[in-house]
Parts: sequence; structure tokens; C-alpha cells
Amino acid sequence: MRNYELEEQLEEQWKAAELSSLRLLKKRKDLATQGAIGNPQKRSRKGSSGNPSFEEPSLVRSKDFYLPDGDIVVIVDNVKFRLRLAHFQARCRFFAREWTLSSDEKNEEDERQDSMIEERSDDLEAASPDAGKGETEDGTPFQRLVGLNATEFTEFLRALEKPSLPRNPPDQNVALSLVRAAQLLGCSTVLDEGKRQLRELWPTTLPVGPQRGMYGSFYHTLILISDARELGLTEPLKWAFYELIRNSTFWRLAESVGNGKHTMIPLSDADLLALYRARHHLQARWRELIIKPPGETARCPTGQCERRIYQERTALWWPRVLHGDYLKGGERDPICYFDTLKENLTRFGKEWCETCLAASFARWDVVKAQWWDDLDGLLRLRPPGRARNITTDLHSLARTL
Repeated sequence: MRNYELEEQLEEQWKAAELSSLRLLKKRKDLATQGAIGNPQKRSRKGSSGNPSFEEPSLVRSKDFYLPDGDIVVIVDNVKFRLRLAHFQARCRFFAREWTLSSDEKNEEDERQDSMIEERSDDLEAASPDAGKGETEDGTPFQRLVGLNATEFTEFLRALEKPSLPRNPPDQNVALSLVRAAQLLGCSTVLDEGKRQLRELWPTTLPVGPQRGMYGSFYHTLILISDARELGLTEPLKWAFYELIRNSTFWRLAESVGNGKHTMIPLSDADLLALYRARHHLQARWRELIIKPPGETARCPTGQCERRIYQERTALWWPRVLHGDYLKGGERDPICYFDTLKENLTRFGKEWCETCLAASFARWDVVKAQWWDDLDGLLRLRPPGRARNITTDLHSLARTL
């Protein structure tokens, strides 16, 4: 038996925790907008010669990246990184641009870097990480960077040094920091790795099997959407938006217009409108689909079902839809609930023969693929004119269901 009183208590505790997380996220975004977190706007202090000052008491050496044979010092926040300049000139457009790369040091990587980063070239020029450069007392060149923090730059260096040893499983914050640093510095190797990790966390493929939320909380989902929008990423957004579509706590907060809670959700009006539209569309389609009993025809073609004619079959099916979890479960999670329903009918739906169940399962698989593909348009993720991923025949069949 379900303990409804305990469930209500847990739900209240969960909502309180979510509200606290949202307040922290809003504060984080507000500070980031002001340039207080990871985006320092102040120029570095200058010495009497007009060059940025290198010898500052607050500077500390990086524990992992202060190489004795390094020939350039990179300063991020208050951390000094001593690195090999040629290594970065060959892999990062920023260092190749700021520190001239001689012709004999260039290699085939150059063309690949330009093609991979071309789509973000405007941002690279507009948000240059250069905060000044100069030389130390012993003649070692140094470069100050802004636009990312020391932790993000450290993760960038780890990915650049050992791209074949990714984290398993990936960390969302690390993956986003890799993309951010790679875009600023113009490094396609790390950009590829960051996007790969995000695809592993937030895949674009059709969900298979009963799915639980990626993190169990929509706090990480909101961070992902906010940062992905900022970084110009579209691939992770589909799964992330669907996580919100099926999160009941998110909708209770989003619909709390009268008490100000909605102001803590860091989504644009356009994104919220798209989420409302997609959720309404999927729920309406689910109600249309689930009212039909298992089977391809009104009668059981084999005569092996417990109820063989249409009136008897609907009399058995509709009460389970209306009073069981079939209707509400699908309205909460329209796409992934298909597999839950198939699993339940396989185990407990003894009233239906294998032929009728197989026909419904095949039909539901087509509809599930259709609905997942439709999210691209409903959420405005598909560029104009882009072809659909499944065939026209499957779409035509799905629209008739």
C-alpha cells in the first residue's frame, strides 16, 4: 500500500530544496551578468613601464601545470600556469594570434582549427580573453586571460594534454567549462571533447526503456539550458527541455505566477512558451492515443483475447485508463511512458493476446519516434528547412493514430 502522507511530506521537503537551489542559481546568474563570477572585467594592474604587472603577492603557482621547462606564464585569476608556448600556438587560435607562430611550426592542424571554430569566430573576436601581456624579470613572456576562471582553465589543460582519458562518467560542469574555454581560446580539440561529454550526458537519440531524470532534480537541467544558450549549443537542449516537460515540481513552480516563484526560473519567455506548447501538444496526443484498446482492429484477429469484440474490449480498457496510471503516467512523461506501459502489459496484461499486444507495441514505437522528432519543431530546435529524421511513411502513419 502506498503511504500518501509520507509521500506528501517528502514532496514538501523536495519543493523546499528546489526553491533553495533556484535562489542560488538566480544569484549565480545575476553575479555572472555583473562580471563577478568567472568573468572578471577589470584590467590587470600596470607597472611604471605601462606593461601589466607580473610580480603580485597574491599570485600562486598552479599545482598541476607549472612546468619547469615552460617558456610562457599564463595568469588566470590569481593562479600562474607555466606552459610550453609552441604547444598552444599549434592548437589554439588565440595563442597563435597573440604570439606569432613561425611558418616552420605550423602544421595541418591549422586548417582544421579554422574550420571547427569558424562558427564561433565572431564570439572569439568580441570576447577576447586577452587582459594584457608582457615579460617577467627573467624575460619569460606572460599572458593574462579573462572570461574564464582558474578551475576552468585547469580542466581545459587536462583535456588538451590527455584528450584520450575523459572522465567516466562525464561531469556537466567540467564539460561546460571545456566548451567555454575552447571557444574563447579557439581550440577545436577541446571543443570536440566538451561537446562529446555533453552528448553523453544529454543525448539526442530516442530514449529507450523506462527513463528516470538525469539528475533527479531540475536544478542541473536549468544550469545546462542557461549555459548552453550562452555558449550557442543546441544539441543538449532537447533532452534538457524534455526533462523539464516531465518534471511535475518544475511545472508547479512555473505556474506559481501569483507568488513570485516564477521569477526565479532562469528561462526566457520564449523558452517557457515553447515548453508550455510542447507539453500541451504531447499530453493532448497521449489522451487521443491511449483511449484505443490494444490491437490493430476493433476485434481480436486470433480470438485469443479475453474480450473479443470492441464494446467488451473498451469496457475492460477504459476504466484502467481513467482510474489507473495509464492516463496520468503518460501525461507526466508522454515519450518514456510508452516503454513503461509496454512493460506493464507484457507482465500483467493477460487479457490481451500476443498478436494484439505486438500490433499496439509496433504502433506505439512509431508514435514515440514521431513525437520525439516533433520536439525539434515544438521547441524551435530544428533549423528552417531541415529534413526530419524518420521517413514520411512513419509520420503519415503516426498522424492517423
